[in-house]
Amino acid sequence: MGKLYTLDKKLLIGSPEIEIGDNKYPIDDRTKTVRKVIKLSKQLKNAKDDETIDQFEVIDKIFELAFETKAQEVEEAVGDIPFEAYQEIIEIIIDAMTGGDPDEFAAKKAKERKEKKVNDIVRKTFPPIAGEAVKRMTEDNNFRNPYESDGDMV
Repeated sequence: MGKLYTLDKKLLIGSPEIEIGDNKYPIDDRTKTVRKVIKLSKQLKNAKDDETIDQFEVIDKIFELAFETKAQEVEEAVGDIPFEAYQEIIEIIIDAMTGGDPDEFAAKKAKERKEKKVNDIVRKTFPPIAGEAVKRMTEDNNFRNPYESDGDMV
């Protein structure tokens, strides 16, 4: 006879929550809901390139799936926030649905923000310098890109 595993009843009925202001809202983390939300989140990412996808309609669908009857209440609690913040809420919902750790998520987002800030600074500071240097090097007939092969093997 094989081993028998039982699930704690608490595991079956416990669901993640998101806190907005003073209120906590349960997130539906059933498998069928998670599958639908992940599919919609992929649509949301593709919406930047596909103008036929209404990003706000997709967000509304995700909220309806994740918060069920409380979706409207959550949207009102969130209020009028920047679109980037809505995208982060979607990431939080998916992380909560898939059993992520809130502290790890916060640390990951802090790291991403820091990297984005550094990248923005580098892009603003160095492209003019790098662009001018590349221009000068390519104008010089003696310049040879060490990463391009001219057919000679050394």
